[in-house]
Amino acid sequence: MPVGFAVNLKDIAREAGVSISTVSRVIKGKGEIAPETRERIMAISRQMGYRENRFSKAIRTGKTGLVGVLMDYTDPFFGNIAKSIEETLRQNDFLPLLLHCSREEAQELFHRLVEQRVDGMILIAPFDTAGNDFFQELSRCGIPIVAMDREIPADVSFVGTDDYAGGWRNAEYFYQLGHRKLGYYSGPQQASSAALRKKGFLDFCSAHADCRYIQFGTERWYADPDECIRDFLLRHPEVSCIGSFYDCYALQVLRLAEELGRRIPEELALSGFGDLPMLSSQPSFLTTFDQKPRELGRAAVESLLRHMNDKTLAPEKIRIKPELVIRQSTEKKQAKHSADIKNSTGKTGRKG
Repeated sequence: MPVGFAVNLKDIAREAGVSISTVSRVIKGKGEIAPETRERIMAISRQMGYRENRFSKAIRTGKTGLVGVLMDYTDPFFGNIAKSIEETLRQNDFLPLLLHCSREEAQELFHRLVEQRVDGMILIAPFDTAGNDFFQELSRCGIPIVAMDREIPADVSFVGTDDYAGGWRNAEYFYQLGHRKLGYYSGPQQASSAALRKKGFLDFCSAHADCRYIQFGTERWYADPDECIRDFLLRHPEVSCIGSFYDCYALQVLRLAEELGRRIPEELALSGFGDLPMLSSQPSFLTTFDQKPRELGRAAVESLLRHMNDKTLAPEKIRIKPELVIRQSTEKKQAKHSADIKNSTGKTGRKG
């Protein structure tokens, strides 16, 4: 077979001694064809290396089988989401066009996706204020969109972590351990995930009169300089536990607290958020929250498929609760607390 030769239905029909329409019906699984003829045509098509012409099919059906996926897949958490999205799309006979998207490149990438006639799009918006104007080209073309991780003000479906529930559970867990003076290292408030985690944590503390909390962090896009965190630890030795927006923030506190001689978790309990893959490369130590990236990826694809099948559906919001993963950065106090409960009259923990 010559280089560059693409097998088509005519080639198979000539080899099998049947009409092109017969081959077409067999390939599509349609029509009344004798079993022996069907088997012979399929055997010849496999032998000749036939592959369906997706572009030809797209012209007939108006569907390309392509889905645009825009996100920072170099981030470990988003990378796991991207893997799940790809697997779920392929299981449903769709091919993802995975692209790294910055704020400056977003509109140009939207143009390219429209040109490729994608059937839908899943993205983590490059900024949290992305509204309907940001997606107007895709919306005008009737391309369904599912946003992830950051809840944006556009009329599109959303799939993400229940960040508020995670923040609340974080503070609740510390409270159950007996902590009453809680610290919280907050993240960038321009990101809905950071704002909701902080709100959940602080709302729990505010709902308990015997609980005092101190928030710190300049709420920038990246963790604060070491001197800021070190200063907080020195000024507030009464804080017996610290929750953090992200695992990287918690690991920074862990390193600096140990440099200052604070014993973890005996003198300071720590928790993160995200259960980042990098933690598996060292002894499991940090208590954190598993955001279930594989579930998030599957849920995003399932939502997109629903909207591709019925474009009259209203946008939906799906939040998946994160799971608390208890490790050594808090668990010794947990063991002590369990003994306190067993020997107490029912009151929770100790006064800090």
